[in-house]
Amino acid sequence: MKSDDRVKVTLIYTVSPKIESADYEAWATKAVVPLSRAKGLIEARAYRNALKPSQVKIVTSWRSFLDWGRFTEGSAWKEIKDELSNSIATDIDVSVWRPSLLFSQLISSTEHRKERRK
Repeated sequence: MKSDDRVKVTLIYTVSPKIESADYEAWATKAVVPLSRAKGLIEARAYRNALKPSQVKIVTSWRSFLDWGRFTEGSAWKEIKDELSNSIATDIDVSVWRPSLLFSQLISSTEHRKERRK
């Protein structure tokens, strides 16, 4: 499989102010299990908006669009998404991204490359 077959999927949402932090943590912990076992998942990272802490962005990398598609067809994704939309969050958005034709390789500053070599 070529690296340009890979996709990144972003899940962005705003945590509901009505949700208790323990309930949110329990949902996140439960959601990680099937995600970590998903065929074709390369990695998953979660970020919190520095200017709006209630906004979360989860970025997953998949070997292929087909792997992501298979995951979304399964019951695990349905449960994660249903619970998220029913009681955890608002403003939910899922986007699937492929490498750009213009910048398909990683671009980093010269200074950053020097730091990494140390």
